[in-house]
Amino acid sequence: MDSERLRSGPDSRPYAAPVLCPLPLRGGARVPGPGHEGGTHGALDGTGLRDLVACHGSPLYVLREAVLADTCGRLRSIFESCVSPLGLRYSAVANPLPAVQAMLRGAGVEGTLVGSGWHYRLARLAGVPADAILFEAPGEADPELTSALEEGARPVVATPPDLARLASLAGGRPLAAGLRICVRRPDGVLPKSGVPLEGGEAHRLARRMGHQGPVRLTSLHASAGTSLRDPAALAWVCTALADFALWLEGDQGMAVDELDLGGGLPGRLPLQGEPVGATPPPLEDFAAAVERAWRPYARAFARPPRLVLTPGRALVEQAMDLLTSVVACKRLADGTRAYIVDGGVNLVPTAWWYRHPIEALDPAPASPEESAVLGPLCMQIDVLGRRLRLPALRPGSLLAVRGVGAYGLSQSMQFIYPRPAAVLVRADGEVAELRPRETTGDLRERERVPEHLRAISWETLR
Repeated sequence: MDSERLRSGPDSRPYAAPVLCPLPLRGGARVPGPGHEGGTHGALDGTGLRDLVACHGSPLYVLREAVLADTCGRLRSIFESCVSPLGLRYSAVANPLPAVQAMLRGAGVEGTLVGSGWHYRLARLAGVPADAILFEAPGEADPELTSALEEGARPVVATPPDLARLASLAGGRPLAAGLRICVRRPDGVLPKSGVPLEGGEAHRLARRMGHQGPVRLTSLHASAGTSLRDPAALAWVCTALADFALWLEGDQGMAVDELDLGGGLPGRLPLQGEPVGATPPPLEDFAAAVERAWRPYARAFARPPRLVLTPGRALVEQAMDLLTSVVACKRLADGTRAYIVDGGVNLVPTAWWYRHPIEALDPAPASPEESAVLGPLCMQIDVLGRRLRLPALRPGSLLAVRGVGAYGLSQSMQFIYPRPAAVLVRADGEVAELRPRETTGDLRERERVPEHLRAISWETLR
C-alpha cells in the first residue's frame, strides 16, 4: 500500500498529526479526577478546563495521557504477576483514536485487534506495525483485506466462509491465521462471535487449517463477553482454549503459538441497575482466576502456547472525560432539579448501560441537591444521569462526565449536532488537539442535493 493511500484511504482526508495548542492554562492547581488516586495525571483545575473549552468549544472530549499509561502499566503488572509469559493487545473498537493506540504502544501493548479496514488504517497511522495487527473482519471488502495481508497483518477466521476467502486471497502462498472459537459460558450465555465449539464445527475448521490449503493455524481466540462481573467466565475461556489446543497437539499434530482470551475485563463504572456503591470485581480477581485455570495446563504441552489478553474497555475507560456546559435549568414534574447540557447520549451512548460519575467543575457554595442531567436531544432517553448530588448551577456552568474513554467517542454520532473536538492533556500539562470540532462546512462537503431538487422554487410552495 503506498503512503498516500495509507494516509487518506477512500473518501477521507489526509490524517493530521496532533498539534500542541498554546493555551493560557492559569491557576496551576492539579487535582486528580475520581478513580485516579495517587497522582496529578495531568489533570487541570476548573480554570484550565474552562480555557480548554474556550479554545476548542463545548462539549469537548478530554483524554489524559498519564491516566492511560498508568492504567496500562497496572493491568500488565497485575496479570504478569500471575501468568508469565503474557501478551497484551488492544481492542481498537473501544477507542480507535490513533493517539490512543500510539500511547498504548509506547506503554508496552504489543499489538492491536481491528475489525475493519478503516480501523486498520488508523492503527497503521498510529505507528502500529502491520505484523502486530490482528485483522478480524468477515465483511470487509477484498481490497482492504488484501492490502492488510500484503503488509503482513495476521487475519483471524471467525466464520467458515472466512477460510475459503483467505485461501483465495493468499494465492497459494503460506498465510498464518488465527481461529476465533465461540465458547458457551457457564451461565449459558453464548457469545455472538466465532465458530461454535459445540457440534464440532470448530474442530472441523481447525483440521482444514492444519492439513489443507495455504492458511495455517497459529493461534486460538475467544471472548467471554463484555464488562464481565464474574472472573470465572474468563477462566472458563482459558480452560476451553487450552483443551482445544491440547486436542490439536495430541490428535492432529498441530501446535499453536497463542491462546488469546480476548477482552471482557471490566472498567470501573457500575452498570445501570446495580446497587448504589456496587463496583466491578477487581482485576486481581480475574488474574487469579486465569492463573488457577492455566496452572494444570502449563506443563501439559510439548511446547506451551503463550496466553494473550486483548482488552479495550479496561484500558481506556477512565482515561477520557467529556466536558459539557449547562444550557438550561428547570424542575421536573416531581420537583427534581434538572440541568440540560449541550452533550447527551449522542456523545455518551454508554450512559444507557453505565452510571457515569458527573461532577460540577465550578465552585458553588450552595448545598448539593439531588439532580438529573439531561442531554439536548429530542428524545426521552437522552439522560446522562439521575439522582446525582450536584450544587446549584446556572447556564454556562461546566460539568465533567467521567469515564467515557471506552465506546463513548467511538460510538458517538451526528444526531442533531456535529461531533465535538477531542484533545489530549499530557502528563506535563501541555494540550494537543487530536480531532477538531466538526463544522457545518465539514458536513456540507459530504452532502449532495440533486440538480432537479435545486430547481424547486420554495417561494411557489408557500
